[in-house]
Amino acid sequence: MAKVAMIYSGGIASHATFMVCLCQLDRRARIVLGLFARRDQISAHDVANVLGLSDRQARNLLNDWVEAGWLEVSDRSRKTRAYRQSEKYRQYIGNISAQ
Repeated sequence: MAKVAMIYSGGIASHATFMVCLCQLDRRARIVLGLFARRDQISAHDVANVLGLSDRQARNLLNDWVEAGWLEVSDRSRKTRAYRQSEKYRQYIGNISAQ
């Protein structure tokens, strides 16, 4: 596989660094990560739809992923809570479609 280099603040990250970050995520998290290719923020309802879960199960997963550090809460409102990627993963999103 060809080496893919991506530029981020502070230097160049190799394809290997990108793959290490992806390998730290479980299968469901990698599917949800793909949602960010189309939008900056996601909701529990978006996650529930893509994974075939209830909204409650999706909220529980999202809370786990916030604690794990790959997601951040971008809108704290209870009704319209939205999530975005943490800075660490945000720098790699442009390369998902290239893989």
